Amino acid sequence: MKKITYMLLAAIFLLTALPMHATEAAGSHKIILSGEKRFEKSAQTEPGKSLRIESKNTNITIIGSSQNKIEARAQVEISDADDELVKEFFENTQLLLEEGADGFVLKVDTPRDKLRGSDKGLSRLLRLIFDGTTHISISINLHVTVPEKYSISVSNKYGDLSIENVAGTFAITNDAGATNISKAGGQLALRGSYGEIVVTDFAGDIKLHNRNGVIYANNIGGNADVVTSYKRVRLNNINGNLLLDASNGHVKASQIAGDCEVSSSYKEVEISDVKGELVLRAPNGKIFVENVGKNATIENSYKPIRIENVQGALEIRASNSEIYAKKIAKNASVRSSYKSVQIFDVNGDLLVDGSNCPVELADISGSVEIISSYKPLIINNVGGFLDIRGSNNQITASEIAGGGTIRSSYKSIDLTNIGGPLEIDGSNCAVRVDGAAGDVLIRSSYKFIELLRTEGSITVHGNNSRVEITSIRALPATANIEIITTYKSLLLELPSNANALIHARTTYGKIKTPHKLSILDGDGKEVEIKLGNGSAPITLKSNNDIVIN
Repeated sequence: MKKITYMLLAAIFLLTALPMHATEAAGSHKIILSGEKRFEKSAQTEPGKSLRIESKNTNITIIGSSQNKIEARAQVEISDADDELVKEFFENTQLLLEEGADGFVLKVDTPRDKLRGSDKGLSRLLRLIFDGTTHISISINLHVTVPEKYSISVSNKYGDLSIENVAGTFAITNDAGATNISKAGGQLALRGSYGEIVVTDFAGDIKLHNRNGVIYANNIGGNADVVTSYKRVRLNNINGNLLLDASNGHVKASQIAGDCEVSSSYKEVEISDVKGELVLRAPNGKIFVENVGKNATIENSYKPIRIENVQGALEIRASNSEIYAKKIAKNASVRSSYKSVQIFDVNGDLLVDGSNCPVELADISGSVEIISSYKPLIINNVGGFLDIRGSNNQITASEIAGGGTIRSSYKSIDLTNIGGPLEIDGSNCAVRVDGAAGDVLIRSSYKFIELLRTEGSITVHGNNSRVEITSIRALPATANIEIITTYKSLLLELPSNANALIHARTTYGKIKTPHKLSILDGDGKEVEIKLGNGSAPITLKSNNDIVIN
């Protein structure tokens, strides 16, 4: 029992024997003294060798020079410490520059390294410093010059790093500090966290990995491989390919000489002036893309996409994304849902798969295929064929050079100037066609069907649909007209020079015409009319009135 008591008393004595400033630091802060010391080392070397720096809590500056020499200066400062502690600290601190097989190792050796694990006064004080429980602090500023062609390896934490005018292979880890590399070249692999990375005027490939840290890179002579998260990324003038993974980071990249592949999420992405191909995946992030030299592929959800001037093909795979695309040099494919899709000036074919999407298209040189439902479709100036598979869509289309096939229901279909054959299957759709150069086939029910300025054969099957066909431009000798409806009236106006043989039949209505007719039944419900040489057969059937002019 006495032995334990003596041991406790000894421990209390040792604790009270610590310098008074340590006790004060734990409570009210009182500055006592500070000290600083400069350390220098140098060594002859040759271009092409390497330097490895191992450090912590150190600000490092490395500059390339024309001399074949390594020169290192370390400015070490300890603040808020008494003279005895300062003296003991500097007696146990040294700058080491040691030569190895491929180059040199540089290190600032402090008492923290020598006395680790010890519980002596200085070691314990250093642990208090690095645990943040005292106002005493140590700062190290390391300035190094190396030959201009030299490889650099750095492992540092809690300090800033700057490298300038050096070309070689760089392997850098700098956590919780800013890193700035400029006017350098070679191969760069840089890892960091929680600090800003800036790389400018680097003649070579770069790999940057910065967790929770901002990245800026400008004027990169080779490829760029960049990974970051939660912070912004700014990349400009990459003279190679760009591979970027920026989770939850705001991205802005421009002037990419090669291909560009970007993955991001939840934040805005701006990409411009990519000479190669673009692959962009950015769920839940706004997307702005301009000037892509080759193909572009974009994936997104829930946020708008805007893209202009793609010199290759465009593919967009989205969900709930508002889409605007303009000036696409080749084919385009767009998939989305519930938000508007606007596509203009496509020099190729276009596919739009947009469930519940309002769609507006114009100036498409090739064919157009649309899959949609419930929202309006507006299409203008299509150089090829128009294929619409819709449901409950209001459809307006004009200047369709190649003809079309349209399927929809319940909403109106309004077409103008269709240059090829046209087929419409529109259950409960009002249909209006003004200008059709090819044959026309229409199936609908319950709503008005109107055709004007046709030039080919006409087939209309309407259930409870009023049908009017007027202003026919031409009725070829090989044309065939068949109009069948029920319970509603039917009007057919033929050109004055028409050659046709008309067979008309009504059940409950009347047949009205200024032309000479032959009655085929006893009460005039079925008649035949011959115009000219009668070359074009025409069949008209309705339960209601039939008017032939």
